[in-house]
Amino acid sequence: MDVALIVLACVVLGALAQTLVRFLSKIIQSSSPVSFDVKYWATMALSIILTLIAALGVFMVFPIPEGLPLVYIAVSALLAGFASNVVVNLTVDTVAKQ
Repeated sequence: MDVALIVLACVVLGALAQTLVRFLSKIIQSSSPVSFDVKYWATMALSIILTLIAALGVFMVFPIPEGLPLVYIAVSALLAGFASNVVVNLTVDTVAKQ
């Protein structure tokens, strides 16, 4: 399998993991039932799109060296997706509150 496809899949999985962690923490902290409404779907889609763009930029600037074990590539892509999704979500939350 192509390394670029693995990187993109892991970035998306990292972004989805961060989205699910935020949603599950919201469920745990809320006393009333929380629904997965249209606003959450829209911000999740926007966040994942922006995360993919950010990850593509990062992996274009810092190319993946040849011969690197696939586990290292997958873990770094998962973490990059998770971290860039955190930054994107904080930015979207800040802009939405203004």
